[in-house]
Amino acid sequence: MTADVAENFYRDLLENPPGQAIVIENPTPPASIRGRATVHAFSVDGSERQGFFPPRERQ
Repeated sequence: MTADVAENFYRDLLENPPGQAIVIENPTPPASIRGRATVHAFSVDGSERQGFFPPRERQ
């Protein structure tokens, strides 16, 4: 997939929003899109969130 395809995909989501969209991708969205979208990176190390769902309370 070229950078143009990815950028156009994200741009279309921003300009014609279907509602909430969850995009599961490995690459970081293009810089031109990141400033206009809410992006949450999910990973174990060095991320603001470790998964899609919040962690369960430990008992």
